[in-house]
Amino acid sequence: MTTNNGTTVDLQRGEAFEMQTDDEAVEHLTNVTSIEPAPPNGGYAWVCTLCVFLVNSHTWGINSSWAVIMAHYSNESTDLKASHFEYAIIGGLSISQALLCSPVATQCHKHLGMRATMLIGSFIIFVSLLSSSFVTKTASACAGRTVSSPSAPSLPTSLRASSSARRAARRTASRVARRDELRFNPRDFGRVEVLLVMVWGIATELGYIVLLYSLPSYAASVGMTPTQGSVANALLNLGLGLGRPLVGYFSDTVGRIDMAMFMTALCAVFCFALWIPAQGFALLGVFAVLAGATCGTFWGTITPVLVEVVGMKKMAGTFGVVCLSMVLPTTFAEVAAIEMSVGSDGKDFTSAQVFVAFMFVAGALSVWMLRSWKIFDSETERPVAPAPRSRYGVSWLAPRFLFRLWHV
Repeated sequence: MTTNNGTTVDLQRGEAFEMQTDDEAVEHLTNVTSIEPAPPNGGYAWVCTLCVFLVNSHTWGINSSWAVIMAHYSNESTDLKASHFEYAIIGGLSISQALLCSPVATQCHKHLGMRATMLIGSFIIFVSLLSSSFVTKTASACAGRTVSSPSAPSLPTSLRASSSARRAARRTASRVARRDELRFNPRDFGRVEVLLVMVWGIATELGYIVLLYSLPSYAASVGMTPTQGSVANALLNLGLGLGRPLVGYFSDTVGRIDMAMFMTALCAVFCFALWIPAQGFALLGVFAVLAGATCGTFWGTITPVLVEVVGMKKMAGTFGVVCLSMVLPTTFAEVAAIEMSVGSDGKDFTSAQVFVAFMFVAGALSVWMLRSWKIFDSETERPVAPAPRSRYGVSWLAPRFLFRLWHV
């Protein structure tokens, strides 16, 4: 009799589990490590680390070196004739098309698997680099340069997706969560918190690309040698490599949104205080390292910030929306910088420098408002807190939310 009652209770529990909603099913996923093995920590994990390192070296590394190439061909008399606009648009397309094609890479991984996606991306990179080395026309250079863009997101996306799949918990709930995460929802463009993240991404990416591609040209404009310009660009990338891990490490202590706001504002301070008055290589080198450590804050913190704002389930889909919103700005960022300096024959970058600084100021302000919204959202979810008049009004911009000393 006891066994029958126990069986009845188990059946009722099973039926209740089947009848619960998708959100409830995901919320019941506890103690994941007891269900699935932990990701590799040593051994094969170092192989994955090496793969990611090589991917970044042959994608973002090439994008960084384009600044030196653009400065050389723009200032030297060579057989490859092109305007400043054409060189700038090639660099912008190489980044913007990667953002545009990231959903394609995700779907490729979903249908073809990690290995096939990585091989396709590697082949596209090989073809683009090989073909662009034979160019004699600007159009060919542009085509060879931008054709590698879809491969840039495909490889790291595959590795990230594979790692996420290994950490999935129960099969049914994992399928539900994965379906919600990959879904593109156009309504996200109307959510105030997502719009603030978009403004942060667009503003800082405009400043980041102008800074990344303009540093060697600026060095030449103030009388430095091409070698000094290339070293300044290398120091900027060194700062990127050193700054992003530190930003991620201290985000857990300071607060993810707080850290993003502070580092974005700090980059604006460096632009005003160091870049604009920099007329010698020593000061420019110091600025390059410090700016490099702070200008890439968006890419180092966007994932944890999105998790704080929209939750883990909707993070991937929202990230796709944010990437699409940055396609046009990243395409024409360096073009705008070139047009600002063309009036002085490319010798005065003051307008571009001020533009970069104010872009990071705008990014910091958007994160500040995002922080205020997050505090407001946390209070509205408390059962003891009084319900505000409207969740979608401007109550979250009240001074008590903007200036509250919370770790967010």
